[in-house]
Amino acid sequence: MKKTGVLLILAAMARGVHAQIDPDLARIPDMVTAAEPLPAARDSDITGKSFIEDAATIGWNRSTLAVPFPAPMPAERQNRTTLDAAYQWTAGGGLSASWSDRFNIAEASDIGLPSHQMLRNDLKEGFVSWEAAPQTYLELGRINHRQGVSLGYSPTDYFKAATQVDLSSADPSVLRADRLGTAMISGQHVWDGGALTLLFAPKLGHQPAIPDATVDGMDPRFSQTNNRPKALLSVSEDIHAFTALASVYREGERTQFGTELTCPIGQSVIAYGEWSGGRRPDLIAQAFEFGKQTGAIPTAAPLVLPTSPASRFQNALSVGASWSTAGSLTVNLEYHFSQAGLSRQDWKTLFAAGSNPQLPFAAQEIWYVRDYANYQEEPLSRGRGFVRLDWRPPANPKIDLSMISFLSSLDASSLSQFSINYFYSDKISLGVYATFTSGAHRTEYGSSDLSGNAIFQIDYYL
Repeated sequence: MKKTGVLLILAAMARGVHAQIDPDLARIPDMVTAAEPLPAARDSDITGKSFIEDAATIGWNRSTLAVPFPAPMPAERQNRTTLDAAYQWTAGGGLSASWSDRFNIAEASDIGLPSHQMLRNDLKEGFVSWEAAPQTYLELGRINHRQGVSLGYSPTDYFKAATQVDLSSADPSVLRADRLGTAMISGQHVWDGGALTLLFAPKLGHQPAIPDATVDGMDPRFSQTNNRPKALLSVSEDIHAFTALASVYREGERTQFGTELTCPIGQSVIAYGEWSGGRRPDLIAQAFEFGKQTGAIPTAAPLVLPTSPASRFQNALSVGASWSTAGSLTVNLEYHFSQAGLSRQDWKTLFAAGSNPQLPFAAQEIWYVRDYANYQEEPLSRGRGFVRLDWRPPANPKIDLSMISFLSSLDASSLSQFSINYFYSDKISLGVYATFTSGAHRTEYGSSDLSGNAIFQIDYYL
């Protein structure tokens, strides 16, 4: 039987992506449906895994910035202890239930140790699934629905905004696999070589402000993921050597259209791309509108940054290729374009406004635009390159080496992260992550408050 093309492509691309989370997950392909199935049970109807993770961070903030940073500066020292669990219960009649949760205890240098700690619970997923008919599935609950074939930026991954949880890796592929799901009802019919998916996510609360690093509590944060009604219709199909997907996404009053295409080239290269387009304002106007709606920006505050609040058709694109060798090396190269992002002239105007003492609101607005882009997981600038390397040395398969880098095509500044994970045993894994930014004083990454950080992590599997 012909294999489903989407799964074949994603399996090749996902090689090594999940290795930073769990060595066993490196062999499981990413899914375009809601969640990854857990291994089948042998002696029990309940399967899953849980682990305790501790991550200590040492950071270095820039002492001199092109735009003054609103006090206080981000914490340079932090320790996070996490209990992560994911389980699936399988019943008869094609019925199953899945649950995934992450409980965090964090201490930071600016919180006032030892008098205060941040305690937060992240309910990542919790849903029931039913095979209503052969190859037809219905799901209800909080689901991490992932769509898109790119690794560094996926324009058609419409459910990525406001879903991040605390992780050591800055790799978007890792963030996408381990994030807050969205409350929804989903239906999917699968056939040989394709699938049809229809889902609806209701509004469950009003849009909250962007949370800061010290937010805590047991709130499942449905107001973050379900602050507008959302609907998605997508269909995928194998067409000769290609795998194609088309989708229509509706959120509130805005509609986005999306397409994806993948194609193998020879035995070791896979080319892929995805596009999304629809009417919306520029990124600066979106951030300003969001800030006023959530109370982060006073309603009377003037918009001093260069933009127009009018909506227009905006394109977003990601194209790339994945190359794998017999020596366990995988290389991904991508180019990302977001028409709503900042242009070269926008950056010049922003830096001039942010350092102008006669524009007291400008600095605050500039940093808020940065926070908003990160919160929505959208590129800050219109163009950038992305590279990802993953290598598991054949001589020592317990070691996994990885590198990601974002390079601005506007000013050649960059953000990079290097990581090494050592799987000491079936119970223990050790990881080190080093991140740094580079670039001139007035560039995208060179003007970031973060100069670099180092994270030391240990995982113990229960």
